[in-house]
Amino acid sequence: MSTQTNYYNFEKLDTYVGGNKEVKIKLIEIFHRTAPELLKSINDSYQKNDLKNMSFFAHKLKSSIDIFNIDDLKTDIRNLEKFGKEEINLDKIPALLEKLNKIIPKAVEQISSEI
Repeated sequence: MSTQTNYYNFEKLDTYVGGNKEVKIKLIEIFHRTAPELLKSINDSYQKNDLKNMSFFAHKLKSSIDIFNIDDLKTDIRNLEKFGKEEINLDKIPALLEKLNKIIPKAVEQISSEI
């Protein structure tokens, strides 16, 4: 028996769109398209040691993580944004990126299967 983790829930999204299914689907489509791009930009910026840009892209991804209630990443994305912006705790960034790189693709796949 497989026990697959569900990385999201639509509670906040449903409240946000007020039951408008078309808007909900549109937001899911946007997430499906932009989350992988933002994740790539975060990783690319880190590889180039461009922590300010890494922080910028983390900030952009943060709202999607919040609206789709990807609880496993809510604290991590905020830490990544802060660490990059303030250039602190640099030793913790690789672990945060590893977690992001593991969960975001799975969340995108799960959320996209809802349309």
